[in-house]
Amino acid sequence: MNKQIDFEKIESKEGFHKAVAEILEFPKYYGKNLDALYDLLTEMDFSVIHLKNLDSLSKLGEYGASILTTFKDAAKYNPNLHILYRKEK
Repeated sequence: MNKQIDFEKIESKEGFHKAVAEILEFPKYYGKNLDALYDLLTEMDFSVIHLKNLDSLSKLGEYGASILTTFKDAAKYNPNLHILYRKEK
């Protein structure tokens, strides 16, 4: 799987979880919180996820930083998960 999440288009926590569930094709039971995100990311088969416009995470304050940490931690745990970071606008 090769997917892209563009943070420039995300305006809220709820918007992030809705977008990530759709983009990454999460099951309906996805809990729409960072613990649930971590759980599903660590269970993924081979995947490359491009995180684009990271500067836009600042709109979400501390939660934006926690989102990034969740992706980083999940990639450390799951050797099949590869995260690519792009700060461009």
